Amino acid sequence: MGFVLRRAAARVVCFDPTGRVLLIKAADPADAGKQPWWELPGGGIEPGEAVEHALLRELAEEAKIAHALIGPCV
Repeated sequence: MGFVLRRAAARVVCFDPTGRVLLIKAADPADAGKQPWWELPGGGIEPGEAVEHALLRELAEEAKIAHALIGPCV
């Protein structure tokens, strides 16, 4: 097994007004031979950062969503 990075992270199940779920097409920049995949937006939580702030930051970075209503944790 290769290198494993463990960190606090959060993902967002983001719905549009019609109920569709947002997925981000991702790729591994370190392995060009690996096929891209679809994943929920999200990522690492910085030290001292609130989960809600991390989710909003990741939505802005990955999907250019500037404002979002954060619902319950699932």
